[in-house]
Amino acid sequence: MFVEVEGPTALRLEMIRALAFSVTDRQVESSNGIERCTAALAAVWNGQEGFVAVLLRSLDRPEVRRFVYPDPIRSLSEVHQRLEEGVAFALSLGFELDRAEFRALGEEVQKTRLRHWNKLRKLRSDPRQLATPPQPKSENGDTGPAVLGRIALVRHGDDRPGLLAQLLSFF
Repeated sequence: MFVEVEGPTALRLEMIRALAFSVTDRQVESSNGIERCTAALAAVWNGQEGFVAVLLRSLDRPEVRRFVYPDPIRSLSEVHQRLEEGVAFALSLGFELDRAEFRALGEEVQKTRLRHWNKLRKLRSDPRQLATPPQPKSENGDTGPAVLGRIALVRHGDDRPGLLAQLLSFF
């Protein structure tokens, strides 16, 4: 259960547990109609409490929407549970995220991904600069997201697939 709220989106490098970005931009329905957006997910733990946030950045106009898990997160294991819920929330919006691992990455890759987060969250950033950052390499050298399969959905005119069709397209 993620809710849209106003609030800060700045992150401190030493507190980040997970940071993921959408692989491609998507059409998302908003109060202003259908907009092209990109997404990012962050999980933070400061030693006493944590939070998980999903950002949606409009690529058509300067707007950032922030969705957070509203209840207090009091343990690191809860952070990981809410992180999984955040990934599911992003998937429900139609976004495919890259790997969320952060702590195991090298220092330079961490800084690069944090810079990308900062560009995404700041409205003065040029949307053309919001291309997906370099993918972190896994232990086996694989750089791409782990996708088991994908079904292409085709739009005809103004017909838009329903939410159920969008969700089923990921299985």
